[in-house]
Amino acid sequence: MSNSRIFTFGCSFTEWYWPTWADMICYNNDGYNFGQKGGGITQILHKVANANRKYNFTELDKIIIMLPSLFRLDTTSTDNGETVWVCKGSQFANPEVPKDWMLMQSLNDIIFLKEYLEANELCYWFTAIHDIFDTTFVEYQNLNQQQLDHLQYVSEIINFEYPTMMETLVSIEGQWGSREPLYMHSGSPELHPTILEHYNYANKIEKVNIQKEDILIAHHKMLQLKNVNKMNDWCKENFNIFSTQGYQI
Repeated sequence: MSNSRIFTFGCSFTEWYWPTWADMICYNNDGYNFGQKGGGITQILHKVANANRKYNFTELDKIIIMLPSLFRLDTTSTDNGETVWVCKGSQFANPEVPKDWMLMQSLNDIIFLKEYLEANELCYWFTAIHDIFDTTFVEYQNLNQQQLDHLQYVSEIINFEYPTMMETLVSIEGQWGSREPLYMHSGSPELHPTILEHYNYANKIEKVNIQKEDILIAHHKMLQLKNVNKMNDWCKENFNIFSTQGYQI
């Protein structure tokens, strides 16, 4: 599409130590990836608005949002006078924060995000790391009826235009560890999608301007390195298709 751009938003499934599906569809496609490791929906909401102010979204632009878990904590800090997002991850990393507060904040932010996109008449697509409205996941235990009703309401107004990452990668919902081969980090499986899995997922969304042979070379190198920091260093030196503008906005 002429004069169109791609903008992606999400969490560690969108920005990680090696290139993700978002980096891949942005590469040589006039794309911008604003995903952030550990991020929740609050940072996505604000980044979409900030990106619109900076880049002036048009009806030709494609805005793709991979929704993370509803149980995430996003805060802000300052860096050289600039406000930056500090994404603190899941409820398990922040036990002092009530999980029902995280849930309701995230659900309300999804509503605000959808209303913002539609009020500005923008072209947007939602997907997610998994079916975040599926109450069989352990995080949803012990929710009260009001919270479950609000979850149900939001699930009815949000459509996933693309398959979730989990339903693409695994045959049994929730069984991340059933995939193979997985990368390793410090002796344990690294459960984030591999470069090859990201590539296969990216091709379901947009034309990827990367040869599969190059993907396979990087994938096999990641299998050998067994440390995410070394993987990141290797990719920056040998397979640097990361989005270049940085994830803060």
